[in-house]
Amino acid sequence: LVPAEQLRPRPSSGALVDAALRALQGVEAPRVLDLGVGSGALLLALLRELGDRAEGTGVDIDEGAVEACRANAARVLGEGGGEGGRV
Repeated sequence: LVPAEQLRPRPSSGALVDAALRALQGVEAPRVLDLGVGSGALLLALLRELGDRAEGTGVDIDEGAVEACRANAARVLGEGGGEGGRV
């Protein structure tokens, strides 16, 4: 599990999330792939903004990062958010 501070995207990351949200405007059921997901901050920020209509997949070579992302998804997106849920 990563401290909540690390789930806050840096200002430059916020620009990336904003660009992705603009690119996904009008997409009825967006699916997001985050390679090198780490703690999941960017992926989870996108999914939180897109709402229940979106799904996301985070991939990382580090199993610890994958576990952190799952735990953070459950915390940020709610029960089951990271286990067979939206992430």
